[in-house]
Formats: sequence, C-alpha cells, structure tokens
Amino acid sequence: IKKIARRCSSANGRVYKMKTLDDNDSRKLFFEVFSKGKYSVADATELKASALLEKCGGLPLALESKAKFLKSEEDLTKSKCEDACRKLCAPEGCDDTLGRMHGVLASSYESLYSLVLQQCLLYFCMFPRGHRVRRNPLIRRWLAEGLVHVQPGDAVSTTPQDIAIENLETLIDRSIIQSMEVSTCGNIKRCQPPGMMLEYIVRKSMSQNFITLLCGESETAEEWDYVRRLSLHDYCAAKLPKGLSRLRTLAVFPAGDAAKNEPTLDFAKYDLLRV
Repeated sequence: IKKIARRCSSANGRVYKMKTLDDNDSRKLFFEVFSKGKYSVADATELKASALLEKCGGLPLALESKAKFLKSEEDLTKSKCEDACRKLCAPEGCDDTLGRMHGVLASSYESLYSLVLQQCLLYFCMFPRGHRVRRNPLIRRWLAEGLVHVQPGDAVSTTPQDIAIENLETLIDRSIIQSMEVSTCGNIKRCQPPGMMLEYIVRKSMSQNFITLLCGESETAEEWDYVRRLSLHDYCAAKLPKGLSRLRTLAVFPAGDAAKNEPTLDFAKYDLLRV
C-alpha cells in the first residue's frame, strides 16, 4: 500500500499514514453509536461493554460494528456482552452489522499471495493480546519453525532471513500488522496485530490446527491427538493434557510468577520440542 501511494504521489510528495483512534476518541465513537437507541452510556458502563473497546484497536469500523451489534440485542446483559466479545469475529451467525467487518478481515487475510505469508501472520497468535513482539526474535522464530524457505525462483544471494524480513515488511505495509516501535535508523523494533485482526487469526489458526491456545485459568484443556505448537496465556501448566509427545513449540506467558509453572512442565516427555 505504501509503495503504491509513493508511486501515485508527486516527486516531492509525502505519504500520510492513517492512525487509529486513541482511547478517548474510541470511547466517544463507541458510546455515541451505542446510545442512539434504547440503551444509554450508563447502561454500557454498567454492563462493562467498554471492555470490548480493547479488542477494537482504535479501528472505527470495528468500534461502530460492535456498538451497533450490542444495541440491537434484546435484554442486553453482562453475560451477553461477554458472549458477543468472544464471538465477534466468528463468521457463523454474523448479521449485516458484523458481516462487513468480518469481510474486511477475511479479505485482508486472503489477499496475502502465499501460504508462507499467511502462516507468518498466523504465528502472531503465539503472543498474548497487547504483547509488542520484538522483530529479531520473531524472525528467528519463523526460521526455527521452518516457515520461511528460499524458493527456486529467488536470487542466488537470497537467504531465508531476507525472505522473513520481506514478509514482515509486507504485513506491515498492508497495515495487517502495526509497527509499534521504530529505531533511530527507521527499522521496525516491535510490532503487533490490531485487536480485531488478532481475533480473526486466532480463530483461523485454531481451525487449521496451526497453533493451539489456552488462555486463562477457567479454560479447560482437551485431550489432543496432535499438537505441534502450544501457547499458554496466563494458564496453569498443571492442567495440560498428557498427549503432547509431538509438541515442537511451547510458549508460556504467565501473568504472575513464571517459576510456578516449572515443576509441572516435564520437558523430557516432549520428544520433538525445539522452540
């Protein structure tokens, strides 16, 4: 997108990068749309509907779609808000209000021209919401996972690391991944997917069995026949299922003391664990 914008601009032109809404403007837009009906801002506050704002990432379309969806509900309760938050990016049961937003997310994903690029995007599911992913460790993870390869048509001097860097730049250039921190020389240092895109790729990743996620103490682990990549987000490792002999990648993001998980992680059983 940036490359196209530069080509369309004049010789001395400057490409303006659109920014997402900040917290105040996000709340203002959300409550303005939500309160145009039978519900008020006070109702939204009481139902803790503002918790949904975190997943919008300051995107106006997501904020407006969520607000319209909630205000269309009959007898809106706190549990319905939480349920709507969980199912927001699910294609099944989408009404017209959410259908357009889901279509935008699906279009962004499907527009990626290679399976490798799609898998690089799905790999961001390994990290918790709001986690600013460091560029160099991410590239090393992609390489260790074998997600990036030199193709027959590539230049002789091209390395897998060059392709990994190009893939990350492509995702950022298409605004699918956000640049969160840049070095003094202009290189990306940290990045993360927007809230709604993260919701979408989590569902996509789980449906393809690309990454298995366990988030929160209340979530129950099932017995899996085959798990290759497992990421624990504030999850007690003591509840892990036993059938993890084929596990290759394990990521643990504890909310508290990481040491409490060490005695329950029996690495001797993970014969294929590499990352």
